[in-house]
Amino acid sequence: MTTVQPYANTTYRLNFTDGFGCKDSTLVNVNLHLDGYVDAGRDQLINLGESAFLNATGDQGSIIWTPSSTLSCDTCRITQALPQSTTEYVMELIDTNGCAAFDSVTIEIAGIIWLPNTFTPNGDGVNDKFGAVYENIVTYHLEIYNRWGELIFESYDIDNHWDGTYKGTLSQIDFYVWRVTYSHLTQKQKILTGHVNLVR
Repeated sequence: MTTVQPYANTTYRLNFTDGFGCKDSTLVNVNLHLDGYVDAGRDQLINLGESAFLNATGDQGSIIWTPSSTLSCDTCRITQALPQSTTEYVMELIDTNGCAAFDSVTIEIAGIIWLPNTFTPNGDGVNDKFGAVYENIVTYHLEIYNRWGELIFESYDIDNHWDGTYKGTLSQIDFYVWRVTYSHLTQKQKILTGHVNLVR
């Protein structure tokens, strides 16, 4: 067995002599193919709940997109994506020569923020803190007030959640009003208000 690395289409002659002195030869053609080419398209920015169309171009052959769970068709060159979070879709092309080529496209969800209506700061490690579930938030300011309008918690860090205390003391079971001022990639500023129930 031998390995060759030609730089152009090349014909090799194989000469063979067996144990009895008999000779023979054959020709082996090694043809080079260019690397396959595929383009998955430009990255896109959409809002949550919107869809995006993916359009692959390139060489002839079969394709497959991954992940496929949020696509209308994972083997079509044009397909509809409905991601629930920012997702990178990778496309693999197997061209007519059996060579593989890859490209990817990212569908980015603009800005997602959600705050629950109940939390249970009882120290059991489950739902002990109140804060935002988010993606692609640029600025953030959370204020929490008690029923008398007193500010009892404030944070500009979206990962700093309220633990249900005020001045080191456990807050009573009650509902609390919150206000969030935030911005994301496609919107400069927005204000959300709501209330959260503190239960134990």
